[in-house]
Amino acid sequence: MDWMNQWLLKEDPLVVQLFGITLWRLWQGMNLVIFKNAKFDLVHTAQSVALLVEEFNESNESVVSQLSTPVVPRWISPVLGTIKINLDTGCFSEGSTGWGFIAQNHSGKVLFLQRAKR
Repeated sequence: MDWMNQWLLKEDPLVVQLFGITLWRLWQGMNLVIFKNAKFDLVHTAQSVALLVEEFNESNESVVSQLSTPVVPRWISPVLGTIKINLDTGCFSEGSTGWGFIAQNHSGKVLFLQRAKR
């Protein structure tokens, strides 16, 4: 997972955003193929990544969102023999961003963990 760590620790926040959103959209596309028998459209996926990053940055130029209710964490284990990956990102009031990434097996053992705040 060193390759992923290298991308997520880039200095340019736009690179990190594009990388994270690309992984998320690829995961969504994979799920559509597996569970809905949909055709994967790479061009549409790439276009949606660019649009999501652009919309996010435009809407967060001066607005800082805060949760009105606390989020109660709840982890559901993956099927035996598979790995569950969770990724979360956030924007903070002082203008910084952060992310966290964790990969766990069916018993909850942490296989990879990384986080950063910029």
